[in-house]
Amino acid sequence: MNGGCILFILLFAQFTFRPTIALPGIDYAFNKTCKQSSVALGKLPGYAVDDNITTCTRTRFGDDNTGWWNVDLGKTVGVTSVVLSNNLDHPGRLKNFTIKMYMSNPTINPSGGKLCFWYEEKFIRGTDTVTCYNTVVGRYLEIAKLDNDKPLGMCDVKVYGEALPNRITTLTYCESRGVRMVSNFVKAMGVMEGPIECARRCSHSYGCGMFNYEINLKHCILIYTNGTRNPDSEYVFYVAC
Repeated sequence: MNGGCILFILLFAQFTFRPTIALPGIDYAFNKTCKQSSVALGKLPGYAVDDNITTCTRTRFGDDNTGWWNVDLGKTVGVTSVVLSNNLDHPGRLKNFTIKMYMSNPTINPSGGKLCFWYEEKFIRGTDTVTCYNTVVGRYLEIAKLDNDKPLGMCDVKVYGEALPNRITTLTYCESRGVRMVSNFVKAMGVMEGPIECARRCSHSYGCGMFNYEINLKHCILIYTNGTRNPDSEYVFYVAC
């Protein structure tokens, strides 16, 4: 089938933020999946979300230009504050860093992060709450150093805010199998598990009305201007219709 019309049911965030922060509350980072730029001395990234301040993370010194650590919260969250616990023996490892939120995995797609807070000085020797400048929405939280004078290390990270309820919205895309649109204005989004997720990203990106989806590698490519339709058995082309 060369063409057709398919209906995607997409979930979009609809939310209302309360002006106050209520702590303690749900720690959205607890026992979630974490990654960091490297691991030194067996100090794994998951040690930051095990609710145990005696276990700490650490990146390798010298291998990374700037160390980073991130956590997949598992859902879209409007983050208001982050509670950090520093390494009491090595407090200088948590210094001059940013806290950002991402909708997609920053390990794969490091652009587009929204700033929660930029902590320019050395973090306190202990535990403190960092309040975001504004509520920032995303699924992935990343802490990244802006210099490489020391490795990145911390002992606990707690993330507070509000999980965002969903409403159902419908979008219709026309599908052309075995076709790839070639355009001068595209944005590669990396690996997506299916065209529905790719369609979600397109709908959230201003000016995007079509996308290519590479079947085998699961690559999503957003398209912003019309171009040339080329035959390509590895792709499916979708356009809003």
